[in-house]
Amino acid sequence: NGEKILIILDDVWGDINFDEIGIPQSDNRKGCRVFVTTRNLQVCNRLGCSRTIQLDLLSEEDAWIMFQRHAGLSKVSTKNLLDRGRKIANECKRLPIAIAAIASSLKGEQRREKWDVALNSLQKHMSIRGVDEDLVDIYKCLKFSYDYLKNKNAEELFLLCSIFQEDAEIRTQILTRLGIGVGLFGESYDKYNNARNLVVVAKDKLLDSCLLLKTNKGDVKMHDLVALWIHSLKILQSLTNIRSLLVESADLGDISVLGNLQSLETLDLNHCTIDELPQEIAKLKELRLLNLEYCRIKRNNLTYIGKVSSH
Repeated sequence: NGEKILIILDDVWGDINFDEIGIPQSDNRKGCRVFVTTRNLQVCNRLGCSRTIQLDLLSEEDAWIMFQRHAGLSKVSTKNLLDRGRKIANECKRLPIAIAAIASSLKGEQRREKWDVALNSLQKHMSIRGVDEDLVDIYKCLKFSYDYLKNKNAEELFLLCSIFQEDAEIRTQILTRLGIGVGLFGESYDKYNNARNLVVVAKDKLLDSCLLLKTNKGDVKMHDLVALWIHSLKILQSLTNIRSLLVESADLGDISVLGNLQSLETLDLNHCTIDELPQEIAKLKELRLLNLEYCRIKRNNLTYIGKVSSH
């Protein structure tokens, strides 16, 4: 009927079967155009894109200006720090997220030795199985930023944020309840408000380090590249001693990662939304209580409940 249709597929990481989602083959689209955005050029090649537009990276000077801003450098900074800062900025390959993460971790640091450690960590060759080479430079910067948090609450809160689905906006209230549920604060709080204050401090530390992003509503979320990095290194395995996990009123999506929490005895997902109850739940040998009250399960598969250990 002469109509023209534009379909936008944003942030594509894998292959797409156009037939399965009802998009005609390229020679039979008749006015239908598909626009794909991706960080991986190989995705465009595999999809057979007729035209590829590559966005330019920051210029070298813009990358340096951004680094100075996040690291708190200025004309009055010492020549040693400025020289090392420019070398570190160059190692970030003009990638904004890499620059923001590592520069923020160096902000206020006057000791030359720490800057040298940062530079050496970026210059060191690293290969990560299953990770594209063009992401490794970003991952090195994120790892340095995480390693230098030097705040246990912030480190553990960061790991807890990573169990939420991509682009999920996470409220302080949820982080507080989740933190209490996993014993994040130990015996260092006696009231809910005290626990909330600890979460706010840890959250602000992560925001300052550019490991979390602030949303328009004042909540936080994790950049998709940060989420990819943390899952690629399987840092979540450090949470295996958690015995109780409470998450309320959150859209969690895929919760198969909870299968890593082998010491989990209580799992409370009150009023949450999940994609499905995954088979990994059946592998939680210590699980004694599974609360799915008012839980919305998109694919209502409760098969695995009967397989949960009853020892």
